[in-house]
Amino acid sequence: MSTSLRVTGKAWGDIDGRDEDLRLAPNVVPTADPRRRGGEEIDLSLGVNVKMPGNFLNGQRIAAEIGVPVYRSLDGPQLSTDWFFNLGWQWSF
Repeated sequence: MSTSLRVTGKAWGDIDGRDEDLRLAPNVVPTADPRRRGGEEIDLSLGVNVKMPGNFLNGQRIAAEIGVPVYRSLDGPQLSTDWFFNLGWQWSF
């Protein structure tokens, strides 16, 4: 069994380009403004890995990780993440 602590950073830019069908939308729907789509985020995650014992399960492990954003800066109104959870069954051979 092992545990992990992970810090992940990501940054994304505004949408580059133009869609003529949306030319009036930024005034009506703020999320349609391509100049307000960028942002930055830093996530903190805790995880656990359990290696499965025995001949039948040799080389297999269960991994679980849960995390939350600890820093977020968005250029405009966007969907955000409150928390996330990953669960996996991994088999190496």
